[in-house]
Amino acid sequence: MRRNLSLVLFVIAVILMSGCQSDMLVRVNTPPIVVQPSANVVVRSSSNVAVKPSPPVYRYQVDGFFSYDYRNHHIVYTKNRNKSRYYEPLSNARVIITATGREVRTDNNGYFHMHDVPRGRLTIKLVHSWVGRWDGEYFDVHSW
Repeated sequence: MRRNLSLVLFVIAVILMSGCQSDMLVRVNTPPIVVQPSANVVVRSSSNVAVKPSPPVYRYQVDGFFSYDYRNHHIVYTKNRNKSRYYEPLSNARVIITATGREVRTDNNGYFHMHDVPRGRLTIKLVHSWVGRWDGEYFDVHSW
């Protein structure tokens, strides 16, 4: 009888407690989940999900030649190869588009070509190990 009474009291306590709701906050340091959006995936917002947007698609290009005058330390950007006797091609220079951060290097003739760039006027940064300023020289060019 005593055992049945304790069982009945236990069942009543469980029934009463099951109606109660409680919240528990657990803080766990987890890195955010990065999801690449695609056509077949539906991403619902959550506090731990970050949707990384796809980069824009550009359909334009820019190219040209960089040459260097060793007499007066002058760097020139031209669309055609500079054939002046004082200018020599600026080879192995880093050419960076400041808007996108994309980078290419010039070849032995000082020529560079970069595709998939924004349309219109661009600012490019030229960095070379022994020519120009240490933080780079800036040039305005037009994409086509």
